[in-house]
Amino acid sequence: MPSATDIRRRRNTSKEHRLCMLVLGEKGLGKKTFLNNLCGKMVFPTEERNREVPEPSQAHVSPEVKLRTEQVQLNDIRCTPVDIVLFSGCGDCIDNTPTPEKIKEYLDAQFDIVLNEELRIKRSRVDTDSRSHVCIYFVRATSRGLQEFDIQLMKQLGDRVNVIPVIGKADLLTSEELQYNKELIMRDLHKYELNIFDFKNDKLRDSLIETGDFPYYDGITKIPDINIRDMLPFSVICGNREITGPHGGIVHVRNYQWGQVIVEDSSNSDFIFLKHILLWSHLQELRDVTNDIFYENYRTKMLLSKKVSVECPPGSESPESSQSPGSAGGSKRRNAFSVSTPVPGQKKDDYMPFSKEMEEKNKIIEAYQQKIVALEKLLKNNPDEAAAKACLDAII
Repeated sequence: MPSATDIRRRRNTSKEHRLCMLVLGEKGLGKKTFLNNLCGKMVFPTEERNREVPEPSQAHVSPEVKLRTEQVQLNDIRCTPVDIVLFSGCGDCIDNTPTPEKIKEYLDAQFDIVLNEELRIKRSRVDTDSRSHVCIYFVRATSRGLQEFDIQLMKQLGDRVNVIPVIGKADLLTSEELQYNKELIMRDLHKYELNIFDFKNDKLRDSLIETGDFPYYDGITKIPDINIRDMLPFSVICGNREITGPHGGIVHVRNYQWGQVIVEDSSNSDFIFLKHILLWSHLQELRDVTNDIFYENYRTKMLLSKKVSVECPPGSESPESSQSPGSAGGSKRRNAFSVSTPVPGQKKDDYMPFSKEMEEKNKIIEAYQQKIVALEKLLKNNPDEAAAKACLDAII
């Protein structure tokens, strides 16, 4: 019987994988640099901050929460296509109350696109799946756990996307401070019952090495034999400068006055492990959870709400209370999938032709039923076979 690692290896090599990644977090946590290192190219140019004092008339203006998307083709073994969704200004406003709702509406809108496509009669051949498979949530290490904004936003994300918490710029912390912040963050995640991606009992060593599919492994990096979930939240250090590493490959470094740090060095950060988890070992699992759990729950919820709205319009009594089960009116009640009821967001042209065709067929069936009833009456009144046949020809 194949093991879990064998099944994951077969699944990874048999399908084309597209990863849609949502990246959230406050400004100044290294999100763009992380994405550049993850993709191995300059996707988001990073510029030196303008340290000048803003104009007094603009000093009080909060930044807007803007959506930015990028499509990247990675230069790895499988040429993995990655769709990046970045919300700039997330958590940077004076009043961040509306931000969680905006991001929730965006995620629901992507589910609606897939749902409406499934309900169409003629489906598009173009891949319209823009659902986010994973959310890399950058947490600021404050030595106080999660902030109130993080808690409110994660509550909206937990049942819509796989959340993986990350501590950015971990080089600003000592090893003791880093471990302390990890414990505080995990404590708050359990305290407020915030859902994050469940790695179950997956071992880091089994996922990366025993699969034989660790394209980012240099053969020397020490991989601890621990559960992946015990590493959460991941801590990363990133840098935009590229050099030739000690083993001949290209690595990213971060420069300091006293020297430099290699980003891909596991003794400095968890970046190399997180990269492999996202782009290789758990990529298909992230997609499956998104489609089989998050989307199916949303789809069921929407179809049930549609059924209630169709069967019980606002201000009217329920069909069960107003009609008996055997009444004639109850047999004509439309169900949740009635073709005459448009789906929210669906074009009118998609369902009208089908509806007209069904109405025409129903009229033809009713006409034949009336002819059959008339024929039965004639047969009773004319027992003669020849006369009955003549009556039948006259009706048809």
